[in-house]
Amino acid sequence: YKPEGEGFMVVYRCTRRDCRRLFIAHFGGGGEDALRPSTLTEIEPRNPEAIAVGDEIRTLSPMYVKIFEQARAAEAEGLNEIVGMGFRKALEFLVKDFAKYKVADHAKNEGIEKTQLGTAINNYITEDLRIRECAERATWLGNDHAHYLVKWEDKNIADLKLMLRLTVNWIENVLVSDNAVKDMAKKKS
Repeated sequence: YKPEGEGFMVVYRCTRRDCRRLFIAHFGGGGEDALRPSTLTEIEPRNPEAIAVGDEIRTLSPMYVKIFEQARAAEAEGLNEIVGMGFRKALEFLVKDFAKYKVADHAKNEGIEKTQLGTAINNYITEDLRIRECAERATWLGNDHAHYLVKWEDKNIADLKLMLRLTVNWIENVLVSDNAVKDMAKKKS
């Protein structure tokens, strides 16, 4: 198939037995002269790799994982104006699910769910300053991608993803530590 302008597209099927999916390769150059080489310019659909996140995070906040993967898919498709909002929403689920995990009183969970993200961070993420600071900054950057006016003009999606990754890492450290301590407490002599 040759769309308007120079270049053409070819439909291929993946040869891996566990895949066998179709994909489209876009080529540029070449033109009408068969001797001129064509160059691969794009492949679609763009399927980002699944995120590498531990079982603790997947168990704590399955919606975080789902939303984050959808935001990554939007990013892979070049939907740059909505990507930040997706990462911001993923952050909100992660932080609120972690707050619910930390609060022993399950009656407070509904209050956590209804509160603003910044308020949830300030009121419920109080034990670990690293989680709190990274989550706050991820919120600020996420808000820049969800609102008309931008406060952090020198920051971009990569900075938001970094702060989100740091937040996930610190939360995962707490979860893994809590599990290890509980496991060792059970087996005391």
